[in-house]
Amino acid sequence: MEKIEEFYEDFNMENDIIITIKKDHSENILKGKKTYEFRKYIPKTGIKRIWVYTGMPVGKMEYMIEIDKIIKYPEKIEEDGIRKY
Repeated sequence: MEKIEEFYEDFNMENDIIITIKKDHSENILKGKKTYEFRKYIPKTGIKRIWVYTGMPVGKMEYMIEIDKIIKYPEKIEEDGIRKY
């Protein structure tokens, strides 16, 4: 993960997505306490980076996460994550 200053320069519509996360979840991701983010939708294939916008009261783009792959249900999640299904 890296802190975002000028994210627009590096954003790539083909390989990047933006998600909004609540402040407490964002803080847990940065601390390494939350290693998975579950969504109702499945992003397109080929996503390499997730840009994280932290909702109010922060209200800004905070960081970018480089990912290996998107895990789709019912694929198994490795045991090092917070949530176990």
